[in-house]
Amino acid sequence: TQFRQRLTPLTAPDRAYAQRFIREVRAMEPRFQQRLGTRFAFLSDEWFFLAGQPIPGRRYYEDFPQLEDGVGTVRLFLERASRLARRLPDSLPRPVRMTLVTGELPAAVIERFADILQRVRGVELNVCVVPNRFFGGTVSVAGLLTAQDIVDTLSRFPAHPTVVLPSICLREGYLFLDDVTVEQFEAQIGRRVLVVEPHPAALWRAIRRMAMDEAPPQPAAPAAGGSAARYADPS
Repeated sequence: TQFRQRLTPLTAPDRAYAQRFIREVRAMEPRFQQRLGTRFAFLSDEWFFLAGQPIPGRRYYEDFPQLEDGVGTVRLFLERASRLARRLPDSLPRPVRMTLVTGELPAAVIERFADILQRVRGVELNVCVVPNRFFGGTVSVAGLLTAQDIVDTLSRFPAHPTVVLPSICLREGYLFLDDVTVEQFEAQIGRRVLVVEPHPAALWRAIRRMAMDEAPPQPAAPAAGGSAARYADPS
C-alpha cells in the first residue's frame, strides 16, 4: 500500500516476477506430492492474474483447502457461471439495467460474466472498475474498496439506475472501510444500491427479482445500516 513510510522497502511484483514465481512454485509440486500427498503450496488467484495466465482447472485446487483465504474463488466463480449460463432464459418480463462495481483485479472475470448475462434479452449491464486510491500501491481487490473511491469513480461513469456492490467490500454487511454506511453511499450516488454476494447465482437472482418487480429482501444489517437490498448465494 501507500502507507509504508519508515517501513522496510518492498518491491512490488510485476508480470515477469509473477511468471517466474509461478514456475518456481509449480516446480516444487512433485516433491510435495511425493512426500505429503498434496501440492501443499497453492498459488493465489492474484498470481495468475498478474502473470497474465489462465486460472488453473479444478484439479489444481484439490479440495480447496485455502478457500477461506480466497485461493480458488475465481475457479469456483467461473464454474458456477458456466452452469448458470446453461439455465438462463431467452428473455425477461421487463428490462433490467445495472452497473456492477468491482476492483481492478477481478474486472476481467466480472466483465466476462456480465457478457454472459446480457445474452438474456432485456438485461443491460456495465462494469465500473474502481482503482484503489485510498490504499494505493498494488491493492486492486474488490474487498478493499472504500466508499469514497467508488463514489469518485461512479461520478465519471455512465452508471445505470441500479448499482450493485459486492458484499465483500462491506464490514458487518453495511459499513465500508472508510466508515460510510450503505445508506450514506446510496444518498451520495443518487441511485438504488443492491448488495450482492460475489457468486453468479446471487447476481442472477437480483436481476430476476427486479425483472419480476418483486419487493427486495430486507438487508441483514442494523437499523442504521441503510436500505440496500441483499442477495445471497443459494449454495
